[in-house]
Amino acid sequence: MGLIFSPFVGFAMHGKVADPGVIVGLWFAVIPLSGLAAIAVLHWSAWRRLPAHIAEEGTTGKIVPAEGAPASVPPVRFSNEKNWIETLSDGVALSRNCLLSMQGVSEAAAKLWVADNAGEMFIPWGDIAEWGVDTDSDGLDYYLLQLRSGGMTRVRRFSPDHATECDLLNAVRSVGQVPISLRCDVDCE
Repeated sequence: MGLIFSPFVGFAMHGKVADPGVIVGLWFAVIPLSGLAAIAVLHWSAWRRLPAHIAEEGTTGKIVPAEGAPASVPPVRFSNEKNWIETLSDGVALSRNCLLSMQGVSEAAAKLWVADNAGEMFIPWGDIAEWGVDTDSDGLDYYLLQLRSGGMTRVRRFSPDHATECDLLNAVRSVGQVPISLRCDVDCE
């Protein structure tokens, strides 16, 4: 704490906040700031030394293209208690319980109202640009559906009762022809 509130360090050493105390306090404030600056420079230089494809993967995640996905015949339903995701031939149906948020989607409030009343939401495959797999250290893990309109939808990640998460992602790749962006580990057991 004394390093953060540098005038208090000067007061503690000289008994008053005067020119000598302020100068000493400022020197004590420079020490942690220079350490943080050195750490930032080391981190930046290590990032610049990475090959370009690895640095890009670190920022955007590993992209798994839709080509080469194992065959999956729609409709395929992945469920766990109140959460379910169903891959249909023309889109994906999501239960209202697994919808976390919709950002940048036009008429988002109206779509959420329809999802609340119907208990599900349907998104056509043509509207989905990318299906991201992400984690949140402070909250729930989620799928991030990047929409072609520029919006996004967060969908709760869950472990299906009769399949694995890899089966769901392979069905998305196979049926929807949507690339997957992996930003975290995926449980395939």
